[in-house]
Formats: sequence, structure tokens, C-alpha cells
Amino acid sequence: MGNNLKIVENEIENKVFTKSDLMKQLSDYLAKGKAKGYEIGLGCTDNLIRFETGKVCVITGIPQSGKTELLNFFNMRLNQLHEWRSVYYSPENHPIGVYLLQKLLCNYKNEYIEFKDMIDSKYESDIDYLTTNFYFLNHDIIDDIDIVLKEAESLINKDKKIKVVNLDPFNSFEHQFSGHTETQYVGVFMNKLRKFASKNDVLVNLVAHPTKVKEGEKITGNSIYGSYNFFAKTDYAYVVHRHFDSEIVDFETLKIKQKNLGSIGKYPLQYDWKSGNYSDSFSESNELIDSLEPVKDSEKKK
Repeated sequence: MGNNLKIVENEIENKVFTKSDLMKQLSDYLAKGKAKGYEIGLGCTDNLIRFETGKVCVITGIPQSGKTELLNFFNMRLNQLHEWRSVYYSPENHPIGVYLLQKLLCNYKNEYIEFKDMIDSKYESDIDYLTTNFYFLNHDIIDDIDIVLKEAESLINKDKKIKVVNLDPFNSFEHQFSGHTETQYVGVFMNKLRKFASKNDVLVNLVAHPTKVKEGEKITGNSIYGSYNFFAKTDYAYVVHRHFDSEIVDFETLKIKQKNLGSIGKYPLQYDWKSGNYSDSFSESNELIDSLEPVKDSEKKK
């Protein structure tokens, strides 16, 4: 009887954080030296979002708005400034081994480089750098989320500098609802990503398309196609809106779960189509809201 009681007490102790556990977690967190998150070195964007590992980020926006382009830019900056390496699962960028590599090469060299020029010997060292810091999973072989995460985890175990896993987009996976409603399935899917991010100390980026929106209609957390759980169960969420009549792209954060990692708001960015890079574009339309959750227009701070 006594031994059984001891086992039960140990089980309870393991499931509840003690003061000692919590203080150790705090000490470990502060030891990273980045309690405010990791910046990408772009003033206006750093005001809105600062990235941290162990988190999930959902990116949305209408087709051709530049979701992947901005994601690539962020990943390149995180690599250059903080040595964060990335894993990509991105079936829409086909053929992925060439198309994404070309985009990242343009980011890296800050110029447009055609496919035929990539085989020139002058880019050999650049491509060596890129293939060392960016991994591309073969979507022709795998399309199941569990297998994708398993392969990503295998890479992470081999290369501890991998800090970002990109899933682009959600609808590229072969989904098995198995008796779940779509909302329930998305909830399970997002929980899976959150556990993976925490266990492997990585940032997981998930691109998810919005529902069909009318021209001029604002995209919110409710707009992501499939389920509100995309928004409810993520740590970060942002939307990319491209102005097709100019080279301006609106970057808007819809959710920053932890206040120390950013704010809710919107800034226009100047897009350079040649390199795929972005820069600050200051204007009177900038909106910055210091809040944990999205608020109605009438509640925004003046």
C-alpha cells in the first residue's frame, strides 16, 4: 500500500510545476538573452513582430499577395542575423528544389538572377551557403503531416541550427479527417504543430489560405479557410496584402499571443520585385495597436 501511494505522489508531482521548476524555466528563458524575441532588422516590422522558437505562426492572404515571398525574406533575415536555418515543405513552389532556391538566391544577393545563370560558377559559393542553411523536403514523396514532421525532426536532430520549419500551404497536405469535423481536425492539426514546435525548439510557419473575400473586404482571424482554430490555436498570425497597382505590400499582424513579442497593427512595406526583398515604407496609413488581441476599428487607440 505504501509503495503504491508513493507512486501516485510521484505521478502528481511530475504533472504539476513546483516553484523550483518554474524558476528554472524562467532562468533558462532569460539565459537566451532574447526575452523580446528575435528581430529581422526592419524597423517597422520589428515593432509589430519579433520571432521566438517554440511557437507557431499562421500566415494568410489572398492568392498572389506575396505570402511566400515575405516568408522567404523573413527566413533569410533570421538566418543572416541569428543563424537560424530553415526546413521547407512547399509543394506550390514547383519544382521546389529549383524554384525556392532561385527565390532565396535573389534574396541573398539582393538582385534578380535567372534560372539559367544559377549554374554559373560565380554563384557556386552562394548556392553552397543556401543549401547548407535551407533544407527542402521532397513533396513528391511525402504529403502526410506526420511524415513531414518526422522528416523535419530527423533533420533538426542532425543540425541543431535549424530553428524554422515552413509548411506552405495547409491545403497541400493529404488530410484524413477520420470522423472529425473540419473544425475538430484543424484543432488537432494545430495542437500537433504546437507540440512539435515546443519539443524541437523551432518556429513553425504555416501558410493557410483565406476564404474567398470580396474586393476591399478586410481579412481577419475569422477569414482563414476551414476553421477559426487556425487563429485560436496559433501564437502569431499575420496577413499579407499586395497593392497590385504599386510595389507596396501591407504587412498586418492579426495576433501576437505574448505582448513582449510584438503588437497588433499594420505597416506598408516597399517590395523590390527583382530581389524579392522588402524595406520600410513610411506613410500616414501606418497603424499600431498595443494589444494582445485584435480589436474593432472603433476601439483602436488614437
